[in-house]
Amino acid sequence: DEARLKAAQAMIVPADGAAVRIFSADAADGAALTRAYDAAERASGPIGFAIACAGSCRPGRFARLPDAAFGAQMRGNYETALNLARIAAPRMTRRGRGRILFIASAGALLGLPGHAAYAPSKAAIRALAQSLRFELAPEGVAVHCAFPPDMDTPGFAAEREMIPPELARLSRAAGLLTPERAARRILRGVEKERGEIHPGLSVWAMARLLPLAQPQAVRAMARIIARSRAENDWIDRLPDAPAKGEGPKR
Repeated sequence: DEARLKAAQAMIVPADGAAVRIFSADAADGAALTRAYDAAERASGPIGFAIACAGSCRPGRFARLPDAAFGAQMRGNYETALNLARIAAPRMTRRGRGRILFIASAGALLGLPGHAAYAPSKAAIRALAQSLRFELAPEGVAVHCAFPPDMDTPGFAAEREMIPPELARLSRAAGLLTPERAARRILRGVEKERGEIHPGLSVWAMARLLPLAQPQAVRAMARIIARSRAENDWIDRLPDAPAKGEGPKR
C-alpha cells in the first residue's frame, strides 16, 4: 500500500543523485499492475530491471488448511510474478535488452511438511523462470530466479505461529538469513549472470547436493519429521489448529 511504500521511500538514501519513486498497485491484478508499470515508465523511462518479489506464506498441515488457502497462495505468489513478467517481457524484447528477477523460495526446491499450499506456488515460479530463460535469452533479456531461505522478517515472525512442529524443527536446523544479506547475495548472483541464485549455504546444499544424495537425505528428514510428530501428537487430537501458546513445551 502507498503508506508503507512512502515509509520505505523515506528510509532510502539514493546514491549518485538517483531518484526513488513509488507506484502502488495490487500485483495480483494485472490491469492495476499495468497502470503502475506505465506510470513508472512515464516518470523514469523504460524499465530495464524488473523484480517480482510479492508474496506471502500460509503454512499448515494439508488436512487442516482451508480450501481457500491453496488458491490464495497461487494468486499471491505465482500470479503476481506471472503478471509482472507478462508486462515486462514484451517491452524488454522490443528494446532488445532487459532483466527480470523472480524471488521464489527455498521451498521451491523441496516440498516440506507444512508447505503443501506454499511450496507449489513457489515451484511454479521456478518453472516459469526456467521457461522464460530459454525464450528470452535470444531476445537480449536475462531471466534470474532466487531461492532465499527463511528470513528474519515480520512476516516470518507471524508465520511461525502457524507452522507445525516438524516444520519448525527443520526451519531451526536451516537457520535464518537477514533480508539485507539475502539481498546482497541475490544481487551478486545477478551481477554474475547466474540463472538460479541460492543465497545461503543451506539453500546451496539443497540445490546442489540433495539431488546427488536424495535417498539418504529424504530418509534423514523423514526420521526428524516422525520424531517431531511423535513428540507433538497432541496437535492431531485438536479439532482445529492450535492457538498461540497451546500444547506442551518441548
